[in-house]
Amino acid sequence: MSFSTYFRMLPLLSISLLLAAGCATPIPPSYSMSGQQPDLPGPIAALAAGDGQVAAANPDGVFLKAEGKGWERLEIPGLKDPGKVTCLAFQENSLFVGTDGEGLHILSDGQWEVVSRKYSGLPGDGVLSLAVDGKDDDFPGTSLWVGTRDGFAVLREGTWIMYSPEEKWLDSLSGENMAEDEAEVYLGLGYDLVRGSRMADLFTPPVTAVAVGPDRVVFANNKSRLAVVGGGSVAVVHFYDDRAVRSIVVDENVIWAGTDRGLLWGGVSGKAAGRPWPTNYPQAQWGGSLSGTRDTRPFEYRWFQVGYSTANVSDLVRDGTALWVAHTGGSGPGLDTVPAGGTRRGADLTDPIIDLRRYLNIGEYIVRREKPVFESYGMDDGLKGDTLAVAPVPERREVWVGTERGLYRFQRPGQRP
Repeated sequence: MSFSTYFRMLPLLSISLLLAAGCATPIPPSYSMSGQQPDLPGPIAALAAGDGQVAAANPDGVFLKAEGKGWERLEIPGLKDPGKVTCLAFQENSLFVGTDGEGLHILSDGQWEVVSRKYSGLPGDGVLSLAVDGKDDDFPGTSLWVGTRDGFAVLREGTWIMYSPEEKWLDSLSGENMAEDEAEVYLGLGYDLVRGSRMADLFTPPVTAVAVGPDRVVFANNKSRLAVVGGGSVAVVHFYDDRAVRSIVVDENVIWAGTDRGLLWGGVSGKAAGRPWPTNYPQAQWGGSLSGTRDTRPFEYRWFQVGYSTANVSDLVRDGTALWVAHTGGSGPGLDTVPAGGTRRGADLTDPIIDLRRYLNIGEYIVRREKPVFESYGMDDGLKGDTLAVAPVPERREVWVGTERGLYRFQRPGQRP
């Protein structure tokens, strides 16, 4: 090959090396599919696991699988259209079924209850997201968070408390009298500090995602904004490039946000302040405001995108030290694309990420500035259709994956029968 040919190929080789450096490192999957056919037909609109049970929703209804038993279609009194089910959650002995337009249906001790705007409890009947407190989330007495098109509600010790911009809102949730020394959540650098009266303007419904973590609860809407409530203060983050936040995971020092433009993380400076690989990758453009305190210290969260992800993130689920990230086909507008990992082996450089990934060392990846290691699941592993929801069951060494085509069960060696 002539020198001139090498010279012409140099730009392409440079781009290829740069993209390769930005990509995470795939490793062989530790889970394998159980059977060849899906357990339920798709599309799977919602999925949840807890207390030895798994629940799934598709246009035909809501299905429940108890440990050691088959799938049972639930007869939900008052539910007119099963296709409106948007989210599911377990809490102790209760199953919560959220719908877009028909309120929240609750199965507890064999009895169904409906909570809606008409029957009190919710600011609106369009339920879009659910979150249940964990044992270590440090929100005493709070059990369930419900995000709706008109606000959100909290089920606390059997009592419903509603929040909407027209009445009590985020500043009320963090406390009416927030002293300066109580504020522990700081988000930004050089932005104006605002009073609670402006919170209705800074963050508005619909509440498309909600997540609870140590000392804080995080809400998202479809207007590129996150609201972080904790430590006696409220902070609002605005992403400038029009991202739709679809799912959130809150860890001790990091907030993960799954968007239609890839996976983002915000880390607390000095605790999880590493930059993603490669280190020269630009941070996500964002701004923010802090409410309820006169503290003028700099923002402590800075937002970055994981690698060169270009896919729509449909679901995020924490599984011990691992993080499941589900991608759907198609990338967000205005982003470069990269090779798919694992799902379409041999793909060219213009293909977006469309596989289901299980990141194994995502925390170390941030702190040590290392490449993340992940397992990839896709067509080569038996999955059919875009992944919409994930529900790991660690105690059974299995994970349920809902796609456009159906519900699939994956198992690890040593899984209980």
